[in-house]
Amino acid sequence: DVYKRQTHDITAIRNAGLLGYIQPCHHAADEGYVGLGCNTPFKRRTGKPLLEWQKTFNKRINQIWYVIKRSIDHMKA
Repeated sequence: DVYKRQTHDITAIRNAGLLGYIQPCHHAADEGYVGLGCNTPFKRRTGKPLLEWQKTFNKRINQIWYVIKRSIDHMKA
């Protein structure tokens, strides 16, 4: 069953050959996509707080991801 197999999204995208067809800079993504050019949340570095605009950016990305994750969970259930 396809839902029982645990494959990270980016691995599935790479294996399907989709990276050549999508423009990552137009996609919001979680921390698993850092380095691919997607819009990902900023990580706080040790001893350095996030700037206010970075906090606002993270909040907006997380608001988008909340809806996406809930939708995916609903489809799987």
